[in-house]
Amino acid sequence: MKKQYAVQYEKSEKMEPSPDADKGNLMIEKLAVFLSWFCVVIFFPFSICCGLYVVREFKRIVVFRLGRLRGCSGPGLVFLLPCIDSFRTVDIRTCVIDSDPQDMLTKDSVTITVNVAVYHYVFNPIDWFIKVDDGNDAIKRISQVTLRSIVGSKKLHEILTSREQLSQEIQDALAGITTRWGARVTRVGLLEIIIPSSLERSLAAEAKASREARAKIILAEGEAKASQALKECSDVMSTNQITLQLRHLQILSSMAKERWEGVVECSPRRR
Repeated sequence: MKKQYAVQYEKSEKMEPSPDADKGNLMIEKLAVFLSWFCVVIFFPFSICCGLYVVREFKRIVVFRLGRLRGCSGPGLVFLLPCIDSFRTVDIRTCVIDSDPQDMLTKDSVTITVNVAVYHYVFNPIDWFIKVDDGNDAIKRISQVTLRSIVGSKKLHEILTSREQLSQEIQDALAGITTRWGARVTRVGLLEIIIPSSLERSLAAEAKASREARAKIILAEGEAKASQALKECSDVMSTNQITLQLRHLQILSSMAKERWEGVVECSPRRR
């Protein structure tokens, strides 16, 4: 595991050795490693207790030896040389970052307040420590900047009606940046979009007027269809007198039935 992460880091970074990496320092490092192993053997088994660490399944450790990167280890039991090895712990579980609400200006010059949540996890612990100082804070800052730039390029109607599309655009923009830091963004969610109260009243009035207009259009279309049906019915009755008489009898029958029901309701109930 150590060698795999170390080789991967060297190939991706291709950094030249620092000026301190000369033969003298290498000899001192080898001497320190020898002395450390000597102490481990002399003080065995107490040295084993001091050098053994338990790494949980959801964590990894980045090991440094005299300041130089050694690789990534875990999970399980990990043995480190006393006095010369140090490590940093990385949690590889999915973490959520809640960015602070920001006042933004849309493309149509409307001020809104937007808050997002960014879900990410660490897939390369070495890059997470080597390439960025504070990964969580960096992701939070870059998400705020990306959100501001994307919201500024869209109108208010697009933001309110296409929240999922806006979240996907922010996630795609963050993926290209956070991957270089050893983290992968899995989801970006818009928690809330707050608009001014005056604009809310204007939008409510506009929506009400639109609903009333659609209701009038539907009513007019219904009246037009009803008149068309009556016209077709009158054309049929005008060509056949028997149909008109049958319709007249049907109307009389319905009127008589309604009158009889009214008389029954008004009559006193029998005991």
